[in-house]
Amino acid sequence: MMHGIDILSYAEIVSTFALIIAFISLLITLDFRFQDRPRLKISARFILESDHGPNRVKISMVNIGRRPVIIKFLGGTTENSNPWREFIESDKGGLRLCENEAYEYTIEKNDTVITFFDDVQFIESLWVQDSTGRRYYIPKSQDLIRRLWS
Repeated sequence: MMHGIDILSYAEIVSTFALIIAFISLLITLDFRFQDRPRLKISARFILESDHGPNRVKISMVNIGRRPVIIKFLGGTTENSNPWREFIESDKGGLRLCENEAYEYTIEKNDTVITFFDDVQFIESLWVQDSTGRRYYIPKSQDLIRRLWS
């Protein structure tokens, strides 16, 4: 012992380094696991009426994950909290987006009106759903739908 300080033994130094390497390995594994899954980045914007068409909302979806994602439905919730959805490319079993692929979907005013057994309802918010059942909510969809009607 030197002046009250223990000198670490060779075994203690090796085991400390092993613990540090194991922790770094765990962090790297968790990072790869997080990145190695399908993830959608969704944005929406309002487009004013022009020669190209009436007021509309353009929804953009990009797969920013490393695995393909299959988008099955565009859905929403009505003013009475009733769910609504429609298939996207139902003849193909959904829309397949591979890594960094993008897809755009346009909604016009008349697309936000739904009839349930002679009861007319209006869609208030929008989302898309993938093949695993995960819903991705479209940011600001309520505000964008209100702008369609103003």
